[in-house]
Amino acid sequence: MGQNVPYLGTVPEADGRRATPGVVSARRRLLEGLSCPACGRLLAVVAPAPGRKVLSLGCPPCGRRWPLHGSTPVFVPPAAPRLASGPAALLHAVDIERWDDLRHSLERADHHLYADVFDRGRDDWRFLLPLPPAARILVMGAGWGRLAASLAGGAACVYAVDADPARARFINARAVAEGAANLLGIAAVPPALPFADAEFDLIVIEPDAARAIARDSRRRLADLLRSRSLLARDGELLVRCPRGRGAPGGIGRWRRLLAECGFARADDLAALPDAASASHVLQTAPGTPLGKALGACARHGLPPETRWGRALGWTCRHIPPLPGAGRALPGHWLLAARSDARAPSVLAQPSLPSGPWSVLAERGGPHPNARARFLAFDGDHGRPHFLVKVVRDAGDSSAADREFAVLEKLRHTLSPELLASVPAPLGRFLVHHHPAMAEGFLEGCRFGTILRTTSRGRRPAVAADLLARGIHWLARFHQETRRDVVVTREILDRLVRCEVQALLERLPLAPRERGLLAGLATDAEMLLGERLPLVCAHGDGGAGSFLLDGSSVRVVGWDLALFDQLPLGDAYDLIYSLALALGGADGDPQDAGGALAVAFGGQGVFSQAVSLALHGYCARLGIRTEWGRVILPLQMARKARLHCERFRSGAEHRWLAAGIRYLDYPLDYPAATAALRGE
Repeated sequence: MGQNVPYLGTVPEADGRRATPGVVSARRRLLEGLSCPACGRLLAVVAPAPGRKVLSLGCPPCGRRWPLHGSTPVFVPPAAPRLASGPAALLHAVDIERWDDLRHSLERADHHLYADVFDRGRDDWRFLLPLPPAARILVMGAGWGRLAASLAGGAACVYAVDADPARARFINARAVAEGAANLLGIAAVPPALPFADAEFDLIVIEPDAARAIARDSRRRLADLLRSRSLLARDGELLVRCPRGRGAPGGIGRWRRLLAECGFARADDLAALPDAASASHVLQTAPGTPLGKALGACARHGLPPETRWGRALGWTCRHIPPLPGAGRALPGHWLLAARSDARAPSVLAQPSLPSGPWSVLAERGGPHPNARARFLAFDGDHGRPHFLVKVVRDAGDSSAADREFAVLEKLRHTLSPELLASVPAPLGRFLVHHHPAMAEGFLEGCRFGTILRTTSRGRRPAVAADLLARGIHWLARFHQETRRDVVVTREILDRLVRCEVQALLERLPLAPRERGLLAGLATDAEMLLGERLPLVCAHGDGGAGSFLLDGSSVRVVGWDLALFDQLPLGDAYDLIYSLALALGGADGDPQDAGGALAVAFGGQGVFSQAVSLALHGYCARLGIRTEWGRVILPLQMARKARLHCERFRSGAEHRWLAAGIRYLDYPLDYPAATAALRGE
């Protein structure tokens, strides 16, 4: 792949931005690794003179040449350029120097297109793929390159092939803008792929390419055989089975096609009903019917969040799954290989139990560095056995390290009774060279799931009961982890002013918003000289982290936990998330007004439960409820800072808007509401 070629030149720079020498060298190696589609010999880069811009790729043995448009190799016949309209026009005229502006403009213009192009959280299931440390990957029908860019983070090289030269050019632009020197976009179609045989460890046929294969019945088998010839000996093929018109007879027909092409096995990777965000993916064990696996996920797994997902979950819990249940899924992938027997790749670790496990992968959060979760259950009984949590960023083990350290410290801090509600800090291991942690799976139902599966008329009473249980657990937990201090200027700066100052410096805020945040820092002066407990804050104490196991409360997800934090933050987090779920907002932090009315409006069962729960919590810890006037918006500001600095999700403005909404409506604070009622 890296041998000398007779025509040497410089790899062209991406449009509008000069690539670094390291990127130039890496992209040259990618270009030199291409082979002639006609004769299979290595191509040479052709330039008018040494050091000049590369004009084309040529094959010395057969004399054929293929052009480069900018930095994009093109192996498709020239066609009249299509004029893009609407938000997609932003992607056709990309300016790398203003990459962040492009992202923000596209998000404002079309949120769904933005998510399809940039939301890598949709590709969490890539951890199920059997990738060696130096994997070579081919993505066919790559589109705008989101999946290809996601895979590039853990591979030696990724070639992203698309029939549209404009999309291939965009992939190369994002490769430079995002620093992915091992990603190359190519305009080509299956009959003329510029690669040698047995070159790739993984080939992904995305929906567009799969539909193109399905439409052409004459070339269908030839295209799949060509894809198989490109695979290394232990390589695997991941194909999205298209549905609807043009699909070759559904999933069964695709299985037969793959068998005719010489694949001995095709595992299910079934996207569950909220596959629009691919937040849940099911990989079934060999011989496990898909309907049975769906039922196990609905009963014990991590349920989908959409209405359709809740309906399917209810059906699977109450009605035995039918053999054809997989047809109800909006998306279905097959992972094909020549080998006949292999455990799900994520479980191929010596530290994990062996067996015919099925795996459910869940999105850990809307940001690139959060965890992915894998729930393993046996195929015979559908019982969950253990949970694997994977940190997505292979170069950053801080989340796993911090969670392990916090849980280890809690082992020596909590009473045995309370310790039983916290997962044990088991040893860390590696999954595909990503730092990870394993924990015993806690059989229980999440608070948010309980609310969403409860009839609307009973929700307020159920929410009030869940809140009472959760606040009681928090009060005990904070009581056992407390450290009483007198608030000094240093403590106040660390816990309040640093959060506010970071937001003022990093986010573009309107003058009114800046004034409200600056006022929050001033209001925090009321805590000076007060004696209050600093506690271990869970940091993500929403309804998704609390589980109800019979009558016992269990709390999971400790990667944001920190000792020596202000109290009340976790309590407000739980109240806020339950209020959002109760109001039907499905966790959207922008609906702060509705959550305020539900939680602190002074009317209804849940609002009364909030008042009682907060008074009980504050009485147990010996603190004042009026401190919530500072701590509650500060909790939202802290989430905004996390999304800005650590998660880089683009959601910081939504959380900050929620905090500003609290500052806008002081009468909605529980202390002020209680004062108005004369309490």
